[in-house]
Amino acid sequence: MDFVSFSDEMKQDGQPLHTFFSECYKELSRNYRNEYVYKTEVANRIVFGRHSPRTSSLLSELHVGKSIVDIAIFNGTSTAYEIKTEYDTPRRLQTQTPDYLKAFDKVYVVTHPNLSEKYAEIVPDKVGVIALNNRGSLKIVKNAESNLANVDILYIFRMLKRSEYLPAIEKFIGEKINLPNGLIYAFCEDIFKKIPQDIAHNIYINAMRGRTTSDDIVSFVNCLPSCLRVLGMSSALSSVQRKKILTVLGIV
Repeated sequence: MDFVSFSDEMKQDGQPLHTFFSECYKELSRNYRNEYVYKTEVANRIVFGRHSPRTSSLLSELHVGKSIVDIAIFNGTSTAYEIKTEYDTPRRLQTQTPDYLKAFDKVYVVTHPNLSEKYAEIVPDKVGVIALNNRGSLKIVKNAESNLANVDILYIFRMLKRSEYLPAIEKFIGEKINLPNGLIYAFCEDIFKKIPQDIAHNIYINAMRGRTTSDDIVSFVNCLPSCLRVLGMSSALSSVQRKKILTVLGIV
């Protein structure tokens, strides 16, 4: 059965699909706290609770060096959240955290309360630890220290899209870059590595924030049930696709 047929069947039962997803999520969070549950609670508590999707960008599964960070949030600064559920092991942290510390001001491991002290003992000094309890609340067990001085400018440049770094560098040098396409990347990389670190970090933050804080995206994710917001923010969708999703979910 395809998604639309399933949606029609739900409507015949008098239950909109968004309610079904919300009920499924409740069961999931009670009985199988997988990575998706952690991502959802981080998104809801931080982006939609402490901050706002209009000013904070959330990116999921973001490539950072040779690693992929579970959640990255960009507002006034850059913060990485690496999730370690009760089903995970800490083995990969020894390669993940060095990558994250080259690209983020703050780095946190988010885990189960019963494992939080264990992770607090093994993570690098600058890395913080957050516990997600059974009620969905986040508690800081170990504060992350600012790592801004150690952010690698070339690391963050390589995380940017051409449409993000090119206008930023043109603004920095005060002129348009007129080079063959094959030469633009190397030229921009050379300029970027000479930019003062705080300015380079701000360019990076503004670029990442721009990926999910447009009016269309914010309006869409605000309409979604809380259990689907992290998907809404991290999925590349057209305006037509967003409208169709809201219709199928029974929201509009």
